[in-house]
Amino acid sequence: MPYFSSTIFVVSLVGAMLTALSGYFLFIRALFPEFVDRAETEWTDRPIGSFAVGIPVAAVLGFISVATINAPNPIARLVGFVLTGIALGFTFAGTAGLVARLSRRFESPNDGGHRWRPMLRAGIVLELTLLFPALGWFVIAPVTVIGGAGAATFALFKRRAPKERLAPTSTTAPLLVTEKGQ
Repeated sequence: MPYFSSTIFVVSLVGAMLTALSGYFLFIRALFPEFVDRAETEWTDRPIGSFAVGIPVAAVLGFISVATINAPNPIARLVGFVLTGIALGFTFAGTAGLVARLSRRFESPNDGGHRWRPMLRAGIVLELTLLFPALGWFVIAPVTVIGGAGAATFALFKRRAPKERLAPTSTTAPLLVTEKGQ
């Protein structure tokens, strides 16, 4: 029984991280819909190219993060933590493109035109897949993260609009719904 509390902590931490990741996918989609659309286009048109470009990008981002976090200077370590957050945010923004691609398969007539509902379902499915032992940990997770770095890199440098086959994303939402006459 001495490891029970450690086990509960790790399970809770993983659950919290996965919940936060779903929220991050929706957050990035809401803030930068064009970027996510471009990343989705890259996952659709060039998944192998996104993975191939993601290898050196993820390696450089990882090297810079590890080097600055392990620096002897406390200010450099603080900068390292900030850079690591930016690197992870950038990589997961590209992964949001994969989630947006998957969300096209999870659309339902009950969604009422809300793009966040299928995206939330797709994010949960991806996260559950990442939990699967061996295949999820050692195949799907690295491909998702490395491909996300590549798709984000392509999306960052691609300024043209996504292809027409992708459904347009609404960037506005009503803040307050009132009855007619008010």
